[in-house]
Amino acid sequence: MAMNATDGFVKTIAHPETGELVGMHIMGHGAAELIAQGAILIAGKRTAADVEAIVFAHPTMSEAIMESIEDLQNLSIHKI
Repeated sequence: MAMNATDGFVKTIAHPETGELVGMHIMGHGAAELIAQGAILIAGKRTAADVEAIVFAHPTMSEAIMESIEDLQNLSIHKI
């Protein structure tokens, strides 16, 4: 919203039993820059719980990744 670009989304897919991140879709402004973060998390076989220990700076675009992963557990608070 701060960049006047509100169209887009981040969707994270995790294994339902282990929480391991297995996929991520990113569409909208900055998607090409953000997808590398998703690729790193997936290649590192990280779980949604692992991401809770990572600090995402505020305000940044990468917070959308954090929110998407938090949404796997219904914890995200910044949804439109």
